[in-house]
Amino acid sequence: MRVLHVIDSLGIGGTELGLANVIERTGHDIAHAVCALRALGATADRLAARGVPITVLHKQPGNRHLRCESLFSIMTEAT
Repeated sequence: MRVLHVIDSLGIGGTELGLANVIERTGHDIAHAVCALRALGATADRLAARGVPITVLHKQPGNRHLRCESLFSIMTEAT
């Protein structure tokens, strides 16, 4: 099974660390990938060290819409 986790950023915070813990504690039968909408950070380093593919979309602050094509492209890359 493959899982794409979409998160605002991968700095140090509760959600970010919780995501890293979930990824690290699941079995090898699940292939995780992470998409950060805005920015990378220390949690990205932790996940990358474990071989988790990470993509950042560099979304600008504010209520600007993210193009769905960006996420669709990430979801279909490994198929």
